[in-house]
Amino acid sequence: MNRTHLVVLSVFAVSCLSPVVEFDGGSGGGSAAGGGSATGGGSATGGGSATGGGGAATGGGTATGGGGGSSCNPACGAGRTCCGGQCVNTANDPSHCGACNVTCSGATPYCDGTSCTAPPCGMDAGVCGAGSSCCGNSCCGAGQLCCDVQGPVSGFQSCHTPTLAEPTCPQGCAPLCASDRNIKSHITAIDERGVLEQVATLPLSSWQYTNDPSATRHLGPMAQDFRATFGLGDTDRAYHSIDAHGVSLASIKALYRMVQAQQARLERLEAENAALRSRVEAENGAALLDRPDVCR
Repeated sequence: MNRTHLVVLSVFAVSCLSPVVEFDGGSGGGSAAGGGSATGGGSATGGGSATGGGGAATGGGTATGGGGGSSCNPACGAGRTCCGGQCVNTANDPSHCGACNVTCSGATPYCDGTSCTAPPCGMDAGVCGAGSSCCGNSCCGAGQLCCDVQGPVSGFQSCHTPTLAEPTCPQGCAPLCASDRNIKSHITAIDERGVLEQVATLPLSSWQYTNDPSATRHLGPMAQDFRATFGLGDTDRAYHSIDAHGVSLASIKALYRMVQAQQARLERLEAENAALRSRVEAENGAALLDRPDVCR
């Protein structure tokens, strides 16, 4: 493998992993796609002061409590708002829709970024069975939330099953993924070469989401394969894009070190070859001078 091949592979590692998160909306009241995207409030940049009062509820939302209240530490990054001491994404959070403490419920449980509305439905009426509801091109079961997907692939809806770790719609990586050192713990080093070897075994394919009416094509791994290969995240139905970023960067670093090692070896061999050539030329010159048939 030469230097050009390694550089091409490093670019491929970024392009094929970074932009994709697997969602599975289910059908006929099936199970939801787990919140695959990273949660939390972006990188700690700027002030990120708490938002004031909850504001008037619109589109069926209910304003409760007294607004943002306590500040967030570390401060919330771009695209996140501090509500009750937590960084939230008011663009899709039905508990803080458009502003802190504006709750979407009843006939308008969906947050469209500014107000609470009925969930968008891209299917014919009656397709979803009893006990389920239409959400984009999927059917959400009882207890599931219809969420606006917030990246890295955005622009459609997905069902989400609330958990203790993620009780509301996934915040996504739009516009930023939370990665502040101050919100992390149990930090351990990784074997970058080992990650590269795992990437080499990861199946990749081109596909489109079943609930995407535009039939946009994507390229990347299946969430089940990503989970089985790297053991990252909390579900095999989706994967956090921040984990894909880490896998890509680790692979690139491993490839870089391989290129550096190959370059050093090449330079050493070239130096040895030049020294050998000089010695051979010197020995051949001396041999010619010792020959009696050679004119001096």
